[in-house]
Amino acid sequence: MVKRGIRQVEMAQFFNTSQNVISRTFTRLRQTGVASRRPEGEARRVTSPRKDRFLIIQARRQRFATAR
Repeated sequence: MVKRGIRQVEMAQFFNTSQNVISRTFTRLRQTGVASRRPEGEARRVTSPRKDRFLIIQARRQRFATAR
């Protein structure tokens, strides 16, 4: 689309997004050579699903207990 001379505002309207998103995408493309974002790493889970369920049950049983 850039090679055709279409402006960023027109592209934003076509993709139903803001012009700022288009601008940042082109900046990322120029800097890295890749337009798509890569996740930089997700935070690891601190508790297991089993402990999560236990904490929910405890919170329901002791509604007014503090977090300590």
